[in-house]
Amino acid sequence: MSVKESKLKELTREINFMWKVQTSNEHNALCVAYIDARDLFDLLDDVVGPANWSTEYIVVKDQMFCRMGINIEREDGKSEWVYKMDTGTEAQTEAEKSLVSDASKRVGIQWGAGRFLYSKEIQKLKTKKHTNNKYYPVDDSGNILWDGVQITKYINDKLSNKAKNIDIKQEVKQESKSEISAAVKTRISGMKKEDIVGKDCLTKFLPDYNKAKKIEYKLADLNTDMKLISLMDFIDSIPPKI
Repeated sequence: MSVKESKLKELTREINFMWKVQTSNEHNALCVAYIDARDLFDLLDDVVGPANWSTEYIVVKDQMFCRMGINIEREDGKSEWVYKMDTGTEAQTEAEKSLVSDASKRVGIQWGAGRFLYSKEIQKLKTKKHTNNKYYPVDDSGNILWDGVQITKYINDKLSNKAKNIDIKQEVKQESKSEISAAVKTRISGMKKEDIVGKDCLTKFLPDYNKAKKIEYKLADLNTDMKLISLMDFIDSIPPKI
């Protein structure tokens, strides 16, 4: 049984991914996000079904390509196998295995799988020289992160803490916006001095308030009950013009 064409968009969803070192030197290590080929195959099984996709590996002009096909049901109800193909690059270790894996993942991207990785920013980590004269990424304490599992955990924890700090800052900012109580807002709306009413009254007499208090507030700086009450008390204390 084929898979409906509309369902293929689910291949673009984010799945489990890891981080690996792309380049490393005495200055820093640049780490990029990647998916494992097994996670790609699990995604294909889940979205299109194990029987509705296939891969084959062929050599074209001394280059190995992965040809991936999906059995698709079109809107008219007819089914057909559609194929896409891409090549990969060898890693320094297990060259043939890495070539097959990379080719699979690259053609998977053509189907949308793993495309979310392009939205992941490259992470820059500090490095330390080991006795083998190679530079490795380190954590905040200077401990070497030896493999992808350690690198992934460190970066994910770092990004998670960063996100939490952003959320906290947003909460604080939101709280600061709501520091003015309903009672103070009501008092502002009822302010009247020299035929000037409401917020316009605050604007009119703020320069006099700043001069008397020897400060340089702008109206936007008056973002708490205490500051606004101080200004309104000052305005109320101004004797009426005769």
